[in-house]
Amino acid sequence: ELPVPTKEHYGFDGWYLGNERVNNETIFNENITLTAHWTKNRYTVTFNAGENGTASESSLSVDSGDTLNLPSASKEGYTFNGWFTESSGGSEVTNSTPILSSQTLYAHYTINTYTITYNSNGGSEVSPSNVTVTYGQTLTLPEPTKENYILAGWFTESENGTEVTNDTSITSSMILYAHYVSAIQNFAYTVVDTFVIYPNPTTGQFT
Repeated sequence: ELPVPTKEHYGFDGWYLGNERVNNETIFNENITLTAHWTKNRYTVTFNAGENGTASESSLSVDSGDTLNLPSASKEGYTFNGWFTESSGGSEVTNSTPILSSQTLYAHYTINTYTITYNSNGGSEVSPSNVTVTYGQTLTLPEPTKENYILAGWFTESENGTEVTNDTSITSSMILYAHYVSAIQNFAYTVVDTFVIYPNPTTGQFT
């Protein structure tokens, strides 16, 4: 009976005499040399883009020892850092890494950071004049002052724009402008003349 050899990362494809495959039923009439034939194992690589992430490919197949053209991955508010063998830590797998087994690769990301610049728009200076925050973070907005005005809030434009509050999740770098309302209230009023009526000293009647 012919032996069944093994070879790492390959599947045994039989014994051959030249180009002819032989088996246990083959009759040999002389001493011969048989050559083992092999086929590369084929592996499946699955891509896990993580919670709220997306990958351009969910899985790819590759022959043992070959490399992959790795897919891209994206996640809102994050920068893609590459594919790794573990969801946290692990070894990075690149386009030049030979694939030697079926496996799941995990996308790693870095959360984006944004710069918020404050423009007091004619009011008192604020300190710091800019802050760095991460995606989704909220702000503790400063409170500049302006003579005869009250701070109405912070907005994305010097006039009009969208209001940004302490509850707003930050998703991009931006300049925020302070808006104000006048502290002097204008009231409408009517002046009424007053006068005193005296009686006629002769007749005693009021005229």
